[in-house]
Amino acid sequence: MIRINNLNKYYNKGKKSEQCALNDVNLEFGNTGLVCILGESGSGKTTLLNAIGGLDDFSGGSIEINGTKLTGYSPKLTDAIRNEHFGYIFQNYYILKDYTVGYNVKLALNRYDLTEEEKNERVDYILDMLGILKYKKKVVSKLSGGQQQRVSIARALVKAPNIILADEPTGNLDEENTLKTMMILKNISKECLVIVVTHEKRIAKFFADRIIQVSDGKIVSDKVNNATAYERSDDSNIYLKEYEQEIIDDKYAEFKLYHKKDDIPEKIRLNFVFKDGKLYIQNLSENDLVIANVENGVQILDEERPSLDAQDVDNFEYNLSRLDEKKNAGLPFREIWHMAMANIAALGKKQRFMVIILLVSAILLSITTAKYVNDKVIDEAAIVTSDSHCLKVNLENTDIFNEDEHMDMHEFINKYLNNKKYGDIICQNTSGMYIEGRTFTQIKS
Repeated sequence: MIRINNLNKYYNKGKKSEQCALNDVNLEFGNTGLVCILGESGSGKTTLLNAIGGLDDFSGGSIEINGTKLTGYSPKLTDAIRNEHFGYIFQNYYILKDYTVGYNVKLALNRYDLTEEEKNERVDYILDMLGILKYKKKVVSKLSGGQQQRVSIARALVKAPNIILADEPTGNLDEENTLKTMMILKNISKECLVIVVTHEKRIAKFFADRIIQVSDGKIVSDKVNNATAYERSDDSNIYLKEYEQEIIDDKYAEFKLYHKKDDIPEKIRLNFVFKDGKLYIQNLSENDLVIANVENGVQILDEERPSLDAQDVDNFEYNLSRLDEKKNAGLPFREIWHMAMANIAALGKKQRFMVIILLVSAILLSITTAKYVNDKVIDEAAIVTSDSHCLKVNLENTDIFNEDEHMDMHEFINKYLNNKKYGDIICQNTSGMYIEGRTFTQIKS
């Protein structure tokens, strides 16, 4: 469940260019259902989605997600919530374009205790449902914008999260893939919460359980939606059942004239000429003459325009089980190393040279720093051992003392060699210095 209380968001706050992106927003979302957020460009709908998902901070108010309350941007807390609960479908994809489709989608499963076979099964299933399984081994950069969008959708859905946040998920898809994607989102919304930002009112009115309208950062409408039927907007085809019919029958020709009931055409003037087995048509009317065929993308079909109803969506089969979180966030070292090497390989010669120089400089700096620290810091436990009667100090192979300091040390030792107050001190000169002695003193009562 998500609760939003008095949420505010400003850009350039306190400046002349201050802009209020979210203005005292109050909303509550349940654990399931498909919610569509509608609004014009710049209305604040994407800002609201990013604030919910922890991708953007906010200026005031609070957001509570499944019992965890946020009153500001806290990277550690929001990262944990994001990894545990959310799946994202970004408008700009944010996928690794130099890697394959399968690799991008499988990355979302690194946090889960699955075998490679189990990961591949889930990846294949979701790619097949989105119609891009045949591109699994293809590099993402070689795909079209619509195909890349479906890869982004697959990555968000493959782990079956508790909450899905989708920013214009069908913006680059044709109608057929738009409907298929929305049917998947509608199906999984029976078990999780799906929040979709979109500008497509027809999509929202058919698929959404609830529609929220945003304008100038404010919630201007929040209504339960009851869908009826979806009429496809495939304007490239002509469906004859939508038109009135008139028949012109003559000795040499039969014509069927179709037109909209309230759209009576002007008189048609055409010349037809048969020559050498071909029919030539000369258009003498003011209207353009278009030949309908598959090649130019327009077909005349003697049927009604296809539509989609709620029963079709309910009968759509989609089943991908939930996963239990098992691992910490982050990529395995092997994956990080592989990606780093691939990125270096993709650099030009000058960039590679700069990377090598920086790497060598970092190594030399680390060695110099370590030597400096070792020279200045003495590990007492390594050179001093003692019991109740004897103290041993080992100064072998050290260059801490200069020649004058060595003389001072010897004077100190000679002074106490003849003084039995603190016990016996024995000095043995080696390659460095070694001091061994027994000391004792009276403990005051």
